[in-house]
Amino acid sequence: MDSFTILDNIEKHCKNSVMNAFNGSIRSLRRLLRSGTYALDSTIIVTKPNFPGCGKTKRKKEGHHNDLPEYEYIHGFKLFVLYEVKSRIIVAMDIVPANESDHNYFLPMIKQGIHNCGKEKIKLVIADRGFLNGNHLWELKYKLGINFIIPAKAGMTIRDDAIALRKAYEKQTKAEWKYGKGTCCGFGVNGLTSYLEYNPKGTKNNRRTNGCPINAVVVTTWRGQKIASDQQKVLLTSLPAEEDAAGIAKGYRQRSYIENCGFRELKQAAFLKRLPKRKGENTENAAYIHIMLCVFAHTLFYAFLGWRKNQAPKQSDGDCLRTWRRQESLKEGNKILIVCEDKYYAFFEISELLDILGVRQKFKVRMNC
Repeated sequence: MDSFTILDNIEKHCKNSVMNAFNGSIRSLRRLLRSGTYALDSTIIVTKPNFPGCGKTKRKKEGHHNDLPEYEYIHGFKLFVLYEVKSRIIVAMDIVPANESDHNYFLPMIKQGIHNCGKEKIKLVIADRGFLNGNHLWELKYKLGINFIIPAKAGMTIRDDAIALRKAYEKQTKAEWKYGKGTCCGFGVNGLTSYLEYNPKGTKNNRRTNGCPINAVVVTTWRGQKIASDQQKVLLTSLPAEEDAAGIAKGYRQRSYIENCGFRELKQAAFLKRLPKRKGENTENAAYIHIMLCVFAHTLFYAFLGWRKNQAPKQSDGDCLRTWRRQESLKEGNKILIVCEDKYYAFFEISELLDILGVRQKFKVRMNC
């Protein structure tokens, strides 16, 4: 069966059936999840403007170094994933046109994750500022019982309030932590009420009601370099910031795993960006199925690594799909598959095959990788 025949069959599958298979697999694999910390993020799979079902969005130009960022319009699909940072297993996903807003998928993604791996498994969600929505954060904390860490946006009153409290709080709650070879500093503030949206949905935003108390960590020094007050990162959290500002800041850094180990692996090793080059009524469906299967394969691979680590605890955590693929190709690089009459097959080392064929070998080399 050639690749085109396989693709013809894949593209006719219903998206819901593939998603149901993914969700069912995660429920079976949840014993391999190794922590309660999950990162939520999205990435764009770029397409041509006329690709069926794609959306149009704006992003910063890559490689631009001027003070004022330049933007470009792109077309494509947006992939959302909820990712357990320790095992690297993706427990929830969704695919939408690229123009959809991140915050609209914050709660649906987490609820899908809860359904798949159980509420007791998810203790903390780390997300980028694109997912910031006060009503959603309130529901996450007070209805679902899950903590969060998420950066405040520039211009938010609560961000300015947290930075302005530096003199009053820095001596009491100053924290230091290492990042690489550099030292970072910051301080925590508990009980801020100027995030008026941090309330149940439907609550009128005004100074009389205020927002529910929320905590913040202000990062003042990054890798030994002091940060100007207007550039300081403020992390909003439901965790006790004054008691553990360093732990919260280091916890937020785990979000980078989803970019460096998640999306990079999907794009470079699982060929996420290589959408099927199809035309016709099934083009959009084929793209969705391709993206889902890439995520599915990524998840099964890291589930396999988790299972293997349980069998051999000394197994390195540094394994990734690209490294594993290189290692396996080296192991099998000196072997040849022989198929006879479409019924029988066997693997032979090159030297074994030459012996069978009666070829005299001056030197016999065996590769044991």
